[in-house]
Formats: sequence, C-alpha cells, structure tokens
Amino acid sequence: MIHKVLLRSLLSLLAISSLLMGIWATLSPRSFFMSFPVPTMHWVASAGPYEKHLVSDFGSLNLAMATLAIFAIYYLEVTLTRATAAGFLVYGVLHVLFHLENRLPSSANQLLQVTALLVPVFVAISILMLSRSRSSPTMPRIFDSIE
Repeated sequence: MIHKVLLRSLLSLLAISSLLMGIWATLSPRSFFMSFPVPTMHWVASAGPYEKHLVSDFGSLNLAMATLAIFAIYYLEVTLTRATAAGFLVYGVLHVLFHLENRLPSSANQLLQVTALLVPVFVAISILMLSRSRSSPTMPRIFDSIE
C-alpha cells in the first residue's frame, strides 16, 4: 500500500510541474518566455529571441507529459508507469545536458536551473526503481500484485 502511495506521489510531482509549465507556456507564451521561473530570473529569455511557436510547442509537450503522468497515476499499471517515467527521464536528461552546455549569465541562476532540472530526472529514476517487483526479477502485470 505504501509502495503505491509513493509511486503515485512521485508521479504527481511530475504531473503537477508539467501541468503548471504547460498551462503557462500554452496560454501565455510571451509571459512564460519573459518570466520563467520567476520574473527576476529570466531563464528562458536569456536563451535568445522570443519565438511564440517554440514556447507554445514547449507548453504542449508539457501538457502531453502531464496527461501521460495523470493516466499513470490513475491506472498505476506497470508498463504505463514505467513508460511515463522513461519518457520523463529521456526528456529530463536531454534538457539538463542542453543547459549544462548553454549556460546562464549568472552562476547562481545556472546552479539553481540545473538543480531544478535534475529533480524530475531523479524522480523518474526513483519511479523506475520502485516499479520493479520486489519478489522477482520479472515485473507483475499490475501493482496490486506487489506485496
């Protein structure tokens, strides 16, 4: 039971963060571009000129990832849960690598940004590790069979 609660909690972290970014970037792309994560930091605006299409696509991607995570939370089925975590892991690792190569002007902001970007990576890894069966090397079909 605690196992399921922990998995749902971790998936919820991914869903909520993606939902918040996705709604903001989709409904108000210029505001997202100029003010993310907070108006004084300008993490996105420091990357180059504003491009509505790019920011809107980023918002749509995050809404899609949030949708996937919400389905995984609801059904808590092994394959769906692991696929969701794997998707967030691939997206997160590539996002971190981009920002390690393309640094922010401020070292403090760079450290905050990379730290923030590593959170979903570690959450996704945790989900993948927790979604393995504790009793056998093969995975059960649904988490109900995990003791």
